[in-house]
Amino acid sequence: MKLRDILAIVASGSPQDSVVALSQQLCTQNRGRISGLAVSSMPVLVMTEGWVASPVWEDVRKHARTSLETVREQLQRRLEAEQTPGVVAGELLEDGQAPSTIAARARHHDVSVVGCPRTDTEQSILEAALFGSGRPVLLAPQAWVPRPIGERVVVAWKPTRQAARALSDAEDLLLQACRTIVLTVDMDHTEDECRRSGGEIAAHLERRGVKAEACAIAPIGRTEARAVLDHAAAIDADLIVMGGFGRSRMSEFIFGGMTREMVRTATIPVLMSH
Repeated sequence: MKLRDILAIVASGSPQDSVVALSQQLCTQNRGRISGLAVSSMPVLVMTEGWVASPVWEDVRKHARTSLETVREQLQRRLEAEQTPGVVAGELLEDGQAPSTIAARARHHDVSVVGCPRTDTEQSILEAALFGSGRPVLLAPQAWVPRPIGERVVVAWKPTRQAARALSDAEDLLLQACRTIVLTVDMDHTEDECRRSGGEIAAHLERRGVKAEACAIAPIGRTEARAVLDHAAAIDADLIVMGGFGRSRMSEFIFGGMTREMVRTATIPVLMSH
């Protein structure tokens, strides 16, 4: 699928540069269109016995709306400066609204571009787009230096539904890539199992017209995410493709996991599907 209809999502108080730059790069490569979504969250209203919301609460709401409009206008100007067509909308998200609202917006586009999360709000935006939209998410690292994406690709492969979905979503990019490495770094399986699984999916990609190489590596004292990022840096990759949250979010929150580490430490764009 060509990723042409692009949604750039930014949160109030979050950097916009990398999100806009990556959206513009993908738009240029695919002759696409960018829409913007500015998001601001309302703090949770806590009611206590014998008390009701004070007039201060309305002031908080007004401040959040003003902040949202500021972010929306900034994003609109950035996209206009890049001569990128599209409409920028704003959403003031109250408690419990974020997942459904963001997912509905993302569902109407080919891909959502979001910044690597540093706050709980940014994490909730990522998860809402990833879990609720049925569309891929493209992560924009804050320090990303604009360059073409999809020329050298690392596929972080595990034999899971999420990883297979990511391959399908990234197919157009993979077909145009000069080099695609199917990398297996799986602590739950033996090296032989990793080689076999990676070789089989690389053969599948070859049958689809993708020039793919299989590679299995041992973490050797590193996490899976760190091993993938190190390998991507070693071959000067410009994109990582992977499934997102193969385990439950609660499991990753308690025990850690590759997705949670990757989204916070990625140094190059990551196309992620669930």
